Amino acid sequence: MEEINLIRGAKVLVDICGNVQPREDVLIVADTEKLKIAKVVTMAAVERGAEVTVALMTPRSAHGQEPPAPIAAAMLRADVIYAPTTYSIFHTDARREAIKAGARFLNMVDYDEQMLVAGGLMADFFAMRPVAERIGEIFSQGRRAEVTSPLGTRVVMDITGRSGSPQPGMSREPGTTSSPPDIEASVGPLEGTAEGIIIVDGSIPHPDIGVLEESIELKVSQGRIMEIKGGKQAQALRKLLEEAGEDSVYVVAELGIGLNPRARLCGRMLEDEGVYGSVHFGFGDNRSLGGVTKALMHLDAVILKPTVTVDGVTILQEGQFIKEALR
Repeated sequence: MEEINLIRGAKVLVDICGNVQPREDVLIVADTEKLKIAKVVTMAAVERGAEVTVALMTPRSAHGQEPPAPIAAAMLRADVIYAPTTYSIFHTDARREAIKAGARFLNMVDYDEQMLVAGGLMADFFAMRPVAERIGEIFSQGRRAEVTSPLGTRVVMDITGRSGSPQPGMSREPGTTSSPPDIEASVGPLEGTAEGIIIVDGSIPHPDIGVLEESIELKVSQGRIMEIKGGKQAQALRKLLEEAGEDSVYVVAELGIGLNPRARLCGRMLEDEGVYGSVHFGFGDNRSLGGVTKALMHLDAVILKPTVTVDGVTILQEGQFIKEALR
């Protein structure tokens, strides 16, 4: 696709999502598979008058793996960081330390050119910000969350004392993180508390799995995946977790609700997690969500048409938000 066709989306990322200002130090952390995406974001940031540096690395092998030390050091000095990478560096110490230093971080994991042309990136981010913040408040004030779905999902978890994390898809203030076009609100459940069955029918946004052709059943007990049932994609999930080589990747790490009306299910993480009215469960590292689980990866699973209740109050009914509960 011609670069001129990609500039619109790049401008949204730079002007709206990142609020890049003239003379700011912008760092583009990319891998060798995302050079074209990195180039168009660079062009948009240069047009804004920013000082742009591109740091290129070899692709990681899983979400949540640390970038090389020289790149981590550069992240500490940047005003704004864009990360068009094959695997996410969101759940890394490098990202957490950069945020503490005041950087604005924008996760761009697994972007393709089409995401810069249509879909979730064309949403009204400002309009959805209050909704994300309100659901974040509900999570922060809640104690018990339950998720069900028409296909048989029924899982409960304790969220007492955990802060909800609104993700409006924008990092406009120092020390903030976003993953446009993903607009969501999430929370990290207390470790060891999730119990029940999760029927994954949307996607597992990982290059080896993607949009599901048939559902995958996850049996959850004592806050971790105990059993995986399904067909070929379930086998791929089982292999992926086994090859990680550590028990912590099975931990239920996140409950998130998608809030982007323009996002569509496509197998790419930041579109899929933002699908309006969907739920995703994260597994593995959850330190970025206030949890204590340290893992080499963080993997998500998207559920369609879910019902979500917090302390007995329904906020989402089969994929439709209950307006009265969000006031």
